Amino acid sequence: MKKKLREFGLIHRYDNDADFALFCRMIPALSFVRLNDVKQYAATLFENLPACLDQVASWFEHNYIGAEVRRGGRMVQIQPRFPHQLWNVHQRTIDGQHRTNNYAEAGNRRIQSEMGMETPTMGYFIDRLKLIQRGRDQAHVRWLQGYQARPKKPNTAWPMNEFSKLSINMTLDHQLNFWEV
Repeated sequence: MKKKLREFGLIHRYDNDADFALFCRMIPALSFVRLNDVKQYAATLFENLPACLDQVASWFEHNYIGAEVRRGGRMVQIQPRFPHQLWNVHQRTIDGQHRTNNYAEAGNRRIQSEMGMETPTMGYFIDRLKLIQRGRDQAHVRWLQGYQARPKKPNTAWPMNEFSKLSINMTLDHQLNFWEV
């Protein structure tokens, strides 16, 4: 989102105007709306956005929401580049599942740090992978023996609970209240 704000020359206003920044953050917040309600919430949001965010809203609608356009006297539904099921995290949040791929990124960073370099030679890479795999196998055996993984840090559990409450309690009747949370 910030990349698009920068592209449209709005990043300075985002950094310095709290109300404007709130409107900007409302757009990606659509990912927490029920899948069936995304288009209705998006329409309500886009009607209430400041005019300077029209380009951003248009970009988001084209890529994430989908739009209706008139072609040859009839309305045609244009599918978004990224289907709602791909980016919507409403149900995942309620189910307590991961909303991002941070765990994959963490795995990549861990492997890179265990390699000790960014571009190892093939022989070094294979040797290190074998060593890393042995460590993973040992961790798996410990898990099978009943050892518990370390619990999540409290600072990551709190927002997840708050998002869950918002996602569960949100109904179409409370659209505008959602945007004010």
